Amino acid sequence: MAGCAGWLVCKVMPYPDIQQQHNLFMGDIVAAWSDNRVFRNGHWIFDDAPDELRTVHYVAGGQFYAIGKGSKFDHGPGQD
Repeated sequence: MAGCAGWLVCKVMPYPDIQQQHNLFMGDIVAAWSDNRVFRNGHWIFDDAPDELRTVHYVAGGQFYAIGKGSKFDHGPGQD
């Protein structure tokens, strides 16, 4: 999946009422992969990621943001 930060393989769960009433489907994730330039050692790390791998997030009112530089906070010993 060239150009993707991560991707999932899902099995659609059969909830026809939800699908029809809310135009929504639910999936059971059966596999997941990520680009090692943005996901390492169990964590997303976008600080030095190329622009094309920065994920886009919807806020509200038609406004979107691309993820930027992260901030790390000390949560205490043994905490990630």
